[in-house]
Amino acid sequence: MIPSILICTNHEDTAEQLKSILAYTFPLILVTDEEQCLAVLRQKALPGVVLVSTDMDLSGKLFEKMRELSPELTIIAIGESGPEEDAVGAVSRGATGYIMLPLRNNDVMALAQKYASRA
Repeated sequence: MIPSILICTNHEDTAEQLKSILAYTFPLILVTDEEQCLAVLRQKALPGVVLVSTDMDLSGKLFEKMRELSPELTIIAIGESGPEEDAVGAVSRGATGYIMLPLRNNDVMALAQKYASRA
């Protein structure tokens, strides 16, 4: 069974790009806010990978809440190119990894395949 990928972003262009890269290989779930993201994770069938925009973490606790719901969940944070602190902060709050915008198709697919195969 191919694991699904949960995309949590309020950026339409990022969502469209991720869909165009991943839709032919993985079932996708797309949500646009923190509460929707957590609601999906409360369901019994967890996604194999979560791709989440760092700016969705309005409370500063989203990654921690996701970890509480599923400690083994793979969470890849998506953030603006720039400060290394964003990546370090996301990982220290519970993200498994970090990918910067602009997204490169090959990088996104490689990460998705790598972590989905572990799910």
